[in-house]
Amino acid sequence: MLKKITAAALSTALCVTASIPFTGNCAAGVQPTNINLSAVRSADDIPVPADLRTGETPVKKGELGNNILYFLYEDGTVYIKGYGEMGDFIGTPFEKSAKNIKKAVFINDGDGITNIGNSLFCNCPELEEAELPDTVASIGVSSFSSCPKLKKVNIPKAVTSIGVWAFADDTSLEAIELPDSLKLIDRAAFQGCTALKEVTFPEKLETLRGLSFQNCTSLTEVTVPENVTTIGPYAFGGCTSLKKAIVNGGSKQLGEKLFEKCTALEELTLPNADTAIFRENDAEPLKWLGTLFGSFVSGYTYGVGFANTTYYIPNSLQKVTITGGTKVADEAFYGFSSLTEAVIPDDIEYLGVSSFSGCSALETFKMPSKATFIGANAFLNCKMINVDIPVGVTEIGANAFENCSSITEINVPKATNKIGDAAFSGCISLKKAVISTCKNGIGKRTFNKCMSLSDLTLPYTGFDAESASAKDSSCLCQLFGEYISGYIYGRCSP
Repeated sequence: MLKKITAAALSTALCVTASIPFTGNCAAGVQPTNINLSAVRSADDIPVPADLRTGETPVKKGELGNNILYFLYEDGTVYIKGYGEMGDFIGTPFEKSAKNIKKAVFINDGDGITNIGNSLFCNCPELEEAELPDTVASIGVSSFSSCPKLKKVNIPKAVTSIGVWAFADDTSLEAIELPDSLKLIDRAAFQGCTALKEVTFPEKLETLRGLSFQNCTSLTEVTVPENVTTIGPYAFGGCTSLKKAIVNGGSKQLGEKLFEKCTALEELTLPNADTAIFRENDAEPLKWLGTLFGSFVSGYTYGVGFANTTYYIPNSLQKVTITGGTKVADEAFYGFSSLTEAVIPDDIEYLGVSSFSGCSALETFKMPSKATFIGANAFLNCKMINVDIPVGVTEIGANAFENCSSITEINVPKATNKIGDAAFSGCISLKKAVISTCKNGIGKRTFNKCMSLSDLTLPYTGFDAESASAKDSSCLCQLFGEYISGYIYGRCSP
């Protein structure tokens, strides 16, 4: 069983094998690990500033850095005063008094306090509010984790990084304002903040590590800016109220199971449909978008087998929008049977093999006008779509539109050089088909089971122009196929 994870490993690792819950091991840690206190003093040797709280004596006082002192009063207010670097602690330096802290007030001297140390307020069960100074540039590991009553905390404008588990399991935190200066939100930083309803990411954010907002069960919508190059695995996993997610970033890394157990997710926007999604345990990255999901939730998900693994997609997911790129990768939307609408850019040129195969509920879809290639099985079993083939398409793969039972008319443009076998097989509502050129051939059984077809236009008699000119064509009935009682007549040899 996992016993210990070092802060260094957490801040650099990009893959995880599962959720990493906060352990709450913050009992005590009086001595900092990152600095040597120049003169460790007893509490009796620490003078109380005359203007701090006139007439009151702190119940506890101590050092948090070479030039940073704290003073805890009976009403639960702790004052942290000084300048420079704060120590990083293994456990909270307030020891048993941590349970009495209700409010934290920082007072700067000189150039001010530069950081919030590791585990500073870890497991302070009564802490409700913290006022951080504008000079703070980083918030350390577990600095405010397991503070179940924390409702109000400001993130200063100078902060560039929020550490691992920084606010993990702060179950009363409803809102957080992230500054424009922020570059890094580290692993599990806001994991388990179950009351957090809204988060706005700054445009300059660069890295959103794994588990960062996992199990934030009150989040309903998120937008990840384009500038974010790395989005780690499970970042929004378990956000069970999340209905809409817009991901504009992830150019360097998009982690798997990003939306695992997001059982309310209805709309998803991604920057392109040709991104390698990184997987745990150094498994080969996949471009299948189902990799963004994960575990089974009874009554809320459906399973799709892929790459020897079953991933579970939320039943609620109905719309996916792709905002950029020129390709829809092979198998990108394979098996997304809940999807009713897919929006892709008009600049898409390549619709990959099995790219929308099995999207049986897909009804709202517009073919990109710049498409030149439609791969084999691209729209296999997309029973609800009725599409126009773009004028620039040069090839239509085998079974590309098989069982697209809502298509009523097909016009294959002059640019199309080849149609694969059974390309329109099973299009039972197809009434009219026009094939303009296809100099490199029309596949066998192209119109197999097209039982409503009443008007067919071909460029030649046969399967390709060369055999037609040589008067060596195969029987045209081979463009059709299987026997269907009451709908076809006669047979010919294949």
